[in-house]
Amino acid sequence: MDLWHQSILSLYPFNSPYLLACSGGMDSVLLFHLLQEISPSNLLRVCHLDHRMRPESSQDASFVSEICQKYHIPFILGVADPTPQSEEDARNQRRTFFLRAAQETNSQAIFLAHHQDDQLETILHRMIRGAGLASLRGMSLKSTLHENIDLLRPFLSKSRSEIQAEVQKRKLIYREDSSNQDLRYFRNRIRHELLPLLRNLHPTVDSSILRLSQQAEQLPEPLEINDLRFQTLNALSPYVRSISLKKYLEQETARMITFVHIEQILSCLAQGQNGTQIALPGGKKLIRAYDRFLIKSIQEETSFSETLISLESGAKKTLDYEIIWGPEDKISSMSHFEYILRFDPKRIRFPLKIRARISSDRIHSRGFAGKSHLVKKLFIDSHLPRVYRERFPILVDAFNEVLWLPGIRIAEEIQGKGFVLYLKITSFSSSIESQSECPTL
Repeated sequence: MDLWHQSILSLYPFNSPYLLACSGGMDSVLLFHLLQEISPSNLLRVCHLDHRMRPESSQDASFVSEICQKYHIPFILGVADPTPQSEEDARNQRRTFFLRAAQETNSQAIFLAHHQDDQLETILHRMIRGAGLASLRGMSLKSTLHENIDLLRPFLSKSRSEIQAEVQKRKLIYREDSSNQDLRYFRNRIRHELLPLLRNLHPTVDSSILRLSQQAEQLPEPLEINDLRFQTLNALSPYVRSISLKKYLEQETARMITFVHIEQILSCLAQGQNGTQIALPGGKKLIRAYDRFLIKSIQEETSFSETLISLESGAKKTLDYEIIWGPEDKISSMSHFEYILRFDPKRIRFPLKIRARISSDRIHSRGFAGKSHLVKKLFIDSHLPRVYRERFPILVDAFNEVLWLPGIRIAEEIQGKGFVLYLKITSFSSSIESQSECPTL
């Protein structure tokens, strides 16, 4: 058994189903044949995603399908929809397809044919885009796609020329991807222009870059953070703060976050003003709101959906909130709702309404001897971010008097029992503390 087979066997025990992502190119065709030689054939499945970015892409899919038919290997074909508009879009669609194919075939691993030259291009690409120190790590021999599904790259120590020599030795037939020569793609310019120039200037540049990548493996890993509270971020060391923030934002946006973004955010963390906004990839924006950052979609806002509440039981779910109401003896307990309001319906002027705030809104708060408070000021004092104030659900009576600001204030008319409202705010994670019973503040 030669070194080619050993590099594969060191990554997977071949005792359960697995996938090979095969493009039909030189690298993945060689990997297909190597897997055929060392693995039980009933465990191998092959998947191929047609990106539809080239007129001849369907021919690549047919080529891979024919190889699988020849060797009686199950074949899973995917078609990109919509057609990717960038290299990043194509990568995201591939990962989604790989995950679906692995789940459909109960595969625990997906073999990819990335090689040493791909690794060099990846590191340089990330460095140029400003992805930070962690980008020097490049791709791993083994990484996790999702839960118990691994991505395996046995060719990372093999150069393109070594693979080409082995393919020629075996007289394998493969497909040529014409887009690999297209210099409109940034990665191709690295492959055909930048790397040859660097090698001409310094013949051992490949090993220098790879050695630097190995050293980067010793850098700390990003931490899992669940929110962007300033207290959480400031508790981390500068480097760990940067990479943890980058990881969190990439999960939220499904896009690559560069350290240009990170520097803007950390500057805003240090000295930004409340309400400062930073544009992020993927149609998102970051907003500084009191003691944290919030992430919000950049899109046209839909109008706030109002709800009329009668004495009869009812329920409604909107983009901003979910509410259930009715006589207490007819409503089951809804303990998973954030806010609960109980009162004597005989003391309240029905019908009630859930609506958004208007500028003149005031509330005569219980416990303040009839004194009224401007709702806008209560929102500010409660540190409710500005971006959410216009979509915060407010309960008013038939005369448009404010009765309830969930989690903030209750009007003096709200007394007794007999009627109950259960409310959950769904447009955002509440920035005020939710409680089983709405507090009297």
